[in-house]
Amino acid sequence: MLDLIKLNNDRITEVNDRVTQVWEYAESIKASTTRAATSLKKLKVKQLKLAKLASSSNFVATRKFNSLNKKLVLKTAQINTLKDESRKLNSKVKMVKKAVPKPSVKKSSVSKNSDRNQVNVSQDHEMKYILKKFGKRQTVENVETLRSITKRFKATRVNNDREHVYNFLENNPKLSGMV
Repeated sequence: MLDLIKLNNDRITEVNDRVTQVWEYAESIKASTTRAATSLKKLKVKQLKLAKLASSSNFVATRKFNSLNKKLVLKTAQINTLKDESRKLNSKVKMVKKAVPKPSVKKSSVSKNSDRNQVNVSQDHEMKYILKKFGKRQTVENVETLRSITKRFKATRVNNDREHVYNFLENNPKLSGMV
């Protein structure tokens, strides 16, 4: 039974990692789209200035106008391509999220006071696991901050099993302030 839960957790971790990779790629495409859109706006401003010059029958201005028009068409096509890629990636992310099975929460036969159900603040891997669980970076500074928050909580509570620690941390402003 524990092997199935561990296997399910490993699968969820793998899928979450893949979703993160796809999301980061989508964000890079979004940034490229934004840069291209900014470039497009600049080209449109230049195009308008040159259009005014071209209206005075200036041959050089007409050539520049035509050149910018070509660049404008290319940038527009590039933006449309990036938007299409972004839409495709967003739909893939949605499909992957839907494909992730929601873990069923079953009552464990482990007692609330067992070692497994306690948070050991002296273990770095425990602190890093909690940071990962709450979507925070696993830096030394974050580990130490989390360790001090958790120690203070455990020192003032009788019932300080994993569930209670997580509930406390979920609503803690110091944790939500971490990056």
